[in-house]
This record gives sequence, C-alpha cells and structure tokens, in this order.
Amino acid sequence: MGKIIAVNAGSTSIKMAIFDDFAIQDGQTTPLAEYRWEKDVKKATIKFGAHKYVHEDVPFEKHSDAFRDGINCFREAKCFTNVKEIASVVNRAVNGGELLQSPDPIEITTEVQKEFERNINLAPNHNPPALEVSKAAQKMFPNAKHYYMFDTGWHSTMPMKNQMYALPKECFEMGIKAFGAHGIVYMDNTKRAAEMLDIPVDEVNLILLHLGGGCSANAVKNGKSVDTTMGYTPTDGLMMATRCGHIDPGVLPKLVKRYGNVDKVMEVLTKKSGFYGLTGEADMRNVKKLAEEGDKMANIAIDRFVNEVRKTVGAYLAELAYNVDAIVCSGGIAENDTEILRKIFSGFEGIGIPLDDDPKKVSDEEYSYIPVLILPANEELAMAKAIMGIK
Repeated sequence: MGKIIAVNAGSTSIKMAIFDDFAIQDGQTTPLAEYRWEKDVKKATIKFGAHKYVHEDVPFEKHSDAFRDGINCFREAKCFTNVKEIASVVNRAVNGGELLQSPDPIEITTEVQKEFERNINLAPNHNPPALEVSKAAQKMFPNAKHYYMFDTGWHSTMPMKNQMYALPKECFEMGIKAFGAHGIVYMDNTKRAAEMLDIPVDEVNLILLHLGGGCSANAVKNGKSVDTTMGYTPTDGLMMATRCGHIDPGVLPKLVKRYGNVDKVMEVLTKKSGFYGLTGEADMRNVKKLAEEGDKMANIAIDRFVNEVRKTVGAYLAELAYNVDAIVCSGGIAENDTEILRKIFSGFEGIGIPLDDDPKKVSDEEYSYIPVLILPANEELAMAKAIMGIK
C-alpha cells in the first residue's frame, strides 16, 4: 500500500493528483494535492488542503518538465518524502490501438510500451505527451507499478455497426474503425449518474456530453457504451476548440494541394480548425466575447456548435428508443457555461426536457422527464479508483 499518482497529460497541459490509497479504500475522494500546468498561459497551480499557489510565467515547454515540477510540489507539500512511498503511477492515454482495449488500467510492460508507441498517431495531440510523461515517471519512480488507462477501452462494447466504417472490409481488418475517446470520463460519470438516479448501473440508459477543449457525445445502454461521436481518431465528431470534427473526406485532396502534404493537413485539422479556425480563438469564453462584440464568424461558430450537439442528442435519443434516464454533461464548457447548455436544450420540451425558469439552471428538475445533470469530470480520481479496483 502507498500513494497513487494519477496523471492526465493534455496536448498543452497536465493535470495530476496524488492520493492515499487507504483513503480511497475508505471512500474518501479528496487528493492529498493537485497540480495543473497550462502551457499556453505559462501557469502552474498547486493545491493542497486549504492552500492554493499559482506560479506565473513558468518556463516549461515540455510535459515531462512540468511533470517533474508537479512531483517536486507534491514533495514540498509533504505528500511523500521517499520515492518508495509511491506505489502506482497511472497515466491517461487516449488510444493504444486494437490490442490495448481494456477499460481497466493496463500495467506498462515492454510489450505494452512498444504497442502504444506503434499506435502513437491515433491521437496525435494527446498520445505523445502521455508517452513522454510516462517515461519520465518510470525513471523517477523505479519501484512503483506504472499503468496506462486508455479512453478507448470504455467504447470497446460498441456494436460492430457503430465501430465499422463503410469501407472495404480489409480496412477494418487493418484496424481502421471507430475507437472513440473520453472513455474515462464517460465510464466514471455513468457510475455516478446511476448512483444519483438510484438505478442499477447495468440498467441505466444515458446520453453523455463532454464539452470542453475536446468535445464528444456517448450513448450508453444498460450501463455500456453503444455509440460515440469520435472515431478512428479524436478529430472526428463534434467541432472543438482546435479540431474540425466531422468533415467530408472529399475535401482532403484539395487540402493536401493547399497545405503541401498529409502531415500538414492533419496539423490543420487537429490544431488550427474548430473554434480557432473560424475565429482565431480556441476558448469558448473568448469566442463568446467576440460574438458579443458583433463578430460574425464568432456567432456562426457558436450557432454551428450548438446545432451539432443538438443534432447528436436527437440522434442518440432515437438510438436509445427514447428510453433515456438522463443527459449527463461534463467538460469546461458544460460545467461553466449554462447559457450554452440552455441553447442546446432549447425547444426540447416536447420530449420531456423543459428549461428551468432560472437562467442559471438548465432543465426544470420538477417537470423534466429526462433530467440534464452536470457532473464535473474528474479523470484523476477515476483512474486512482480504478487502480484500487473500486467499481
């Protein structure tokens, strides 16, 4: 027994937390300390107990350097004094490919590492930082057990009709299929929602929305994933902060001609599209400011985003035969922007989702046939629980 470090490396950020495994076993969910690094604004934040410190103008460019800084902060906060106290380190990773599809944490062996590296480009924004941080952790904590927890594992229960593309069957045999993402959040929120609704987890039907820098939706039937908007890579589906979402593949030859080669096109689709591509701003808060100032493209971007989510909710209602216990929302936009959520669910009264009269709330709790729940994402805690085998 000892301490668990859970790491969530994003494309330009790291969120990490350290937990006492005894405390988790006893049902406590508060970490000993939390650390967050945001590359774009050069800021690092450390929280422990009632204390919170923000470091401005941090010089890190590499995720591994920020990880080491986080570990030093945990040590300074007296979360541990000796590296041998760290029993486990678990890293969130998006997609390890066909052979790494478990919803549970997978211990890192030489073979697992090689397979992950072979499939690194399945999530070009997120897999490389996860690999980099994991290697740094293995050097720093040689006595600990190290794990990946893959977002795609949760979606391995999807039926073939939702995994396969209408391509020649040899493409599926090559591993080209819909993997999905955001699975750790979806798995955790499915369990939490079932508990809140007092429904056995293997009987609950949900539509889950994760709306933040990355955006996706998930249909859950009898507690298992049956459909999701992200596909072979996390670029597919809803429009996002810098990712384009679904796009006609017929435009790809024209994009290659414009940008020179496939690698540059993929960079455009994953890092220069979405809200950023349309407005020059990736953060919804900044997009909304532009819209309020009369920026036409910002208003179009918001309208497009809202409409895409609305259409997906409608599709998943149909897929679940309108037998939906709740719609569960997470992610930075969903957790902090009630106005956007109200736009998404406006006009859904006919299917049992009337808006609340209070503009600070979404659905009317008293009259909603399908309640809209907001459950903040906590992937670090979910991973720590998974390490402890807590279901």
